[in-house]
Amino acid sequence: MVEAHTVLGEQVSMPVRIRHADASSALFLVDARAAAELLAGTGLEPLTLLGKAVLSLAFVRYVDGDLGPYHEFAFSIMAKQPGRKDSTGAYIHWLPVNQSFTCEAGQSIWGFPKLMADIDITPDGRGHRCEVRVDGQFVLALRIADGLPMPAGAGGASIDAYTARNGILRRTPVDHEPRPRPGTARRRPPRTRRPPGLQPAPCPRTTRARTVLQPDRRPPHDLRGRRHSSADPGGPMSRTALVTGAASGQGRVVAQRLAAAGWQVAAVDVNADGLAATAARSPNTHTYECDVSDAAQVRAVVDKVRSELGTIDRLVHAAGIGHVHASVLDHDVALIRKMMDVNYIGTVNVVQAVVPAMRDAGAGTVVLFASLVGWLPSPGMAGYTASKHAVIGFADSLSYELHGTGVRLLVLCPPGVETPFLDVIREENASVLGSAVAVSPEFVVDTLEKALAAPKTPLYVFPGEARPAYYMRRFLPGVARAIIRRTIKPVE
Repeated sequence: MVEAHTVLGEQVSMPVRIRHADASSALFLVDARAAAELLAGTGLEPLTLLGKAVLSLAFVRYVDGDLGPYHEFAFSIMAKQPGRKDSTGAYIHWLPVNQSFTCEAGQSIWGFPKLMADIDITPDGRGHRCEVRVDGQFVLALRIADGLPMPAGAGGASIDAYTARNGILRRTPVDHEPRPRPGTARRRPPRTRRPPGLQPAPCPRTTRARTVLQPDRRPPHDLRGRRHSSADPGGPMSRTALVTGAASGQGRVVAQRLAAAGWQVAAVDVNADGLAATAARSPNTHTYECDVSDAAQVRAVVDKVRSELGTIDRLVHAAGIGHVHASVLDHDVALIRKMMDVNYIGTVNVVQAVVPAMRDAGAGTVVLFASLVGWLPSPGMAGYTASKHAVIGFADSLSYELHGTGVRLLVLCPPGVETPFLDVIREENASVLGSAVAVSPEFVVDTLEKALAAPKTPLYVFPGEARPAYYMRRFLPGVARAIIRRTIKPVE
């Protein structure tokens, strides 16, 4: 029988699985006596290195998991049970999160010391920065730089998480399959006295992991203390993002990451089942069914979003479809028209419904998804290329109108991306893709986040291999055409 727990009226089955999370951690050597005092009464003693205890500071962005998307910061001491072998684990002393479902699940199932907080995790140069605020008050900030990537599976480990609550020590196994990137850490300490003897250790790391949590077998404790609203970790959420194409692929990743960061997210798509999966256990994700090619539907949804969630601060328009055929000479015109309606006219509809209010307010961010094929056409994709080329031309003209208004515009032009969209292309005619290797949607959204974090970014953003391909098309068009002719030869 599958073990399950009821959390906020929902069943949580064991084990809890985290399919995609981005984690950064740093280790510090601290005074062993201070660490022992912190562990007093738990039945644990600090693990020591060179006479010092080991403190771990970590922040995690959970993007896709059974507890929904959220951010988490962990303050823990490496510890062990005296006289017991194989008992080393991390004693979790403080574990703020920014989502109420995981807060209650963590407390009631595992006894984790979770509490609600504002946790911002943002790209910062070649690394990430985390800032934690509790009840509106600044607590700490930590920046961890990226290092060199390591092969998949390297560093895989299982480590126990210890918690002590109501006099009971709990031990929770955490199995994960990380891809570590050794780097460096820099912290901004809290405005309180720091633990004595705090010294950075030379082994911080950044990890993208798959994690499995198993509960302690003792009966779960009841949740005590004040309840927090699902939308408010210390003050009202004031940031709202509207994301189209949110039922799958890149749009889903964008929506989940914004939700994890504490945004109110209006997830828009025609696929109701996909939207439900995107919003699973995410109290600040709100779903809206809409066909973006229908101007009336778009305006109705935008009006509803504003009435329910308030001002739209960010628009991410990722909705799109694609159809291919070996030759445009006998490609079904109805399919070409549908691509133009969704990809181009859909862009116009969404922009006209959302952006005027941003312009009038003098603030907002607009992200439009185009494609590398809008710049670099290839055989077999004439209809899709034309629709994306129209988006690029539209965005270029729009950028002049928005200049100086306070509204920021970015146009994302990725290469092929491993999404359900690409699966459709392969089913229709895989030969139009040639030997191109697709990138992950997470990689594309990583690039977008870095562009948004930069104070100045060009209008067009080209993730990965899209950038050199764009420059080749621009400066060596003959070479680009020769390569495409040689590598892409569609067949019926």
